[in-house]
Amino acid sequence: MKRYRLRERQHPIFSPVAMISALIFMLSLTAGIYFKGGSAFSPGDLSALPNSGASLGGFNSHLAFQEDCSQCHEPFHGISAELCERCHQQIKQQREVGTGIHSQIDLVEQCGRCHRDHLGAEADLLLSSLPFFNHNVTSFSLARHSFDYQGAAIKCAGCHQSDGGIELRPDACRQCHQAEQPKFIDLHTTAYGTVCIDCHDGKDTAASFSLSDHQLIFPLDGAHSEVKCESCHQNGDFTDLPQDCGGCHLEPPVHKGFFNNDCAGCHTTPAWKPAVLDGSSFDHASARFGLIGHEAGFDGGVIRCDSCHAAADLSFNPNACLDCHTPAQPEFMPQHLDAVGAACFNCHQGNGNTREFDHAAVWPLQGKHQNIACLDCHQQPRSDSEPRECETCHLEPQIHFGAFGTDCAACHVADGWLPAQLIRHDFPLNHGEGGDVACVTCHETVYVEYTCYGCHEHDPIEIADKHQGEGIIMPELAACVSCHPTGTEADIKDD
Repeated sequence: MKRYRLRERQHPIFSPVAMISALIFMLSLTAGIYFKGGSAFSPGDLSALPNSGASLGGFNSHLAFQEDCSQCHEPFHGISAELCERCHQQIKQQREVGTGIHSQIDLVEQCGRCHRDHLGAEADLLLSSLPFFNHNVTSFSLARHSFDYQGAAIKCAGCHQSDGGIELRPDACRQCHQAEQPKFIDLHTTAYGTVCIDCHDGKDTAASFSLSDHQLIFPLDGAHSEVKCESCHQNGDFTDLPQDCGGCHLEPPVHKGFFNNDCAGCHTTPAWKPAVLDGSSFDHASARFGLIGHEAGFDGGVIRCDSCHAAADLSFNPNACLDCHTPAQPEFMPQHLDAVGAACFNCHQGNGNTREFDHAAVWPLQGKHQNIACLDCHQQPRSDSEPRECETCHLEPQIHFGAFGTDCAACHVADGWLPAQLIRHDFPLNHGEGGDVACVTCHETVYVEYTCYGCHEHDPIEIADKHQGEGIIMPELAACVSCHPTGTEADIKDD
């Protein structure tokens, strides 16, 4: 049997072919690095867009140092924030002092997480970072600015410069809100200017100032909680505003100079009235004498507190009523005083009525009579003998003048003159085509009785003969409407 000699197999790494191939690769790599630098390993061109208006570190764009990888990369560590900040000094300053957007971003030292380069010369490093950007780290929230008034998503360019910058467009807020709230925005910008983010943070509150902060300076409670900001902060002024009542509220003419300027001693923020006097709620209407009819004097001027009271102890001047009314009513007052005396409080309580008097016991003020002023009926000093008949105030209507007497209440009520309390009038009032017929034409004495003979000729014998053939006898002849409901022969009710 023939035997073959076994040949020894070559090592796959240290074989002559492998060694020569490795040597060629190393020489090629060395030559590439020597002639191309780090660009030999570059996955793509750097951005050529200048995102800043000024040169940074001697470069206008990243493309300018594309051949020098050491500008951004640290061997065996990748992109280094320290290397980036050699050019971007403003970012370094933000990180050190804790201001600006970059001081708020998590893992901000990993620049390459957001700013992806090597995407080509036309790539925008700023815009490419936006998908990784959380707007909540800024001073302006998008909680109420994700969608516009029409429900469409608000894009970055809707508020920011569209030329690659991140600066807010100066007209962004006004351009959007003006179209939907023109009157409000005009007033608001006049009061506070157009730099909206100085006050607003996107949450409908002041950017660095909350209502709880305002409470420490001036509590906005009671009616003050409904006051608009511009009512106090005019022309954009938010400092050194007066905090005393007189800074906003003029002293009422009714007690100007009568009391001191300590408004809070009597008044509270829930409402100007009722005031608090001696620890108790006070309203002049609840006192012995109300002020209905005493808001202004006979000359139209305000009746001041000191017109009736002494400033020292608020005591009432007993001559106050006469001092005011006698000169203004020279004919009425002497008779009135002669009839009822000068003790005005015995009858009058300042509410338009006499004290402890029940008008219903004399004559009920019902329906529309409730709103009648006293002097409309009581025109004389004494009022115990006023007539109570309707015609004293109401003229009898011309349509039935002198025909039905003056017992108006038999048909009319106090809730309204019309409709009168009558059975429905089915018979046409314009019977005869000459316009509405006067009531007295048919109803000669009372409404419940009528006659057709006020217009129609009447021969009793002829009428009786004509209707006898229809079976209508004499007692029924006067009830014309029972057969002639519309007053025409063509419309005869055959019953």
